[in-house]
Amino acid sequence: MDVVTDGICIAHLNVRSLLPKLADVQQVMNDLNVDVFCLTETWLTNAVDNSMVRIEGYNLYRRDRDGRCGGGVAIDARSCFKCFVIESNPIIEQIWISIRVKSMDLSVGCVYRPPNSSADLFINTIELQLINCNLTFPLVFCLGDMNIDFLDGNSQLTLKLKQCLNSLNMIQLIKEPT
Repeated sequence: MDVVTDGICIAHLNVRSLLPKLADVQQVMNDLNVDVFCLTETWLTNAVDNSMVRIEGYNLYRRDRDGRCGGGVAIDARSCFKCFVIESNPIIEQIWISIRVKSMDLSVGCVYRPPNSSADLFINTIELQLINCNLTFPLVFCLGDMNIDFLDGNSQLTLKLKQCLNSLNMIQLIKEPT
């Protein structure tokens, strides 16, 4: 669930509706001492103001699913970090931020692919985003729920995504079902 690098803890959770689970999410963040928390399936809409889902000591960056229920991605980053939203293609559900940690900038992305959406479009789009981030940042973290089974080594989707990540020298850290 979490990755610690250079003193920063980054985690991801598929929350499946943030608003009613906000207290639970905050508890997880406190228990794990999370610095950057990526959330997928936030189910937020533009009717939900950031103040309604704000966690004290964090800044919220989010991209809601437009006009349809479900989906949505968000990143909560400690307010002590200097962060900026990185431009990304809105054709897939993703949000990326740059974070200044000590004297280094890194990028963190939170991505979600609904199970019934085009995996090829998702992989092609995320590959372009990862290339752009790799050209700019010394460290790139991509967290989320891609709905592609990394344990199925024979799946064409898995092989395509692994090839994409390998070509960018990225490492899949999760080795077992979550």
